[in-house]
Amino acid sequence: MFEITEKLEHRDSNHTIDIVAQYTIHIVDDCEEDSYIARRLLSKSKHVSKIIHHSSATQFFDYMEKTGRYNDDHIQHNSVLILDMHMPDMNGLEALKIVRSHPLTEDIPTVMLSGDSCGHTALAAYNSKADAILQKPLDMRQFNTIMDNL
Repeated sequence: MFEITEKLEHRDSNHTIDIVAQYTIHIVDDCEEDSYIARRLLSKSKHVSKIIHHSSATQFFDYMEKTGRYNDDHIQHNSVLILDMHMPDMNGLEALKIVRSHPLTEDIPTVMLSGDSCGHTALAAYNSKADAILQKPLDMRQFNTIMDNL
């Protein structure tokens, strides 16, 4: 897997080559159907090198511990976390609070995923230090715009 952590531009006399950052996307969503659709869409993005689905926030944190990711600052540089706002064991805002409190995960770009159309959900996400919000159903252009700006 070839991963680059920032957008680079190479110029020579005749060509400009854009190298786009690619990330491992961690999708944390309890709804298997929504997650399947998200994985199918996001797999087509120029920004995505790998997608890992976690069916709950607890499962994501277990994965981080078991794989030693909490001991590896590499997670900060090549990962993006997409957290569903509404999950049964721990909602996305609670999970985000834990992510932001750990020194090795506090800087992971985090996108909140929500089916809510009300403004207070977005405000709560941004107040919890989310980097962006994606509305369900996912829109590839919106996702790519967010990724271009991370």
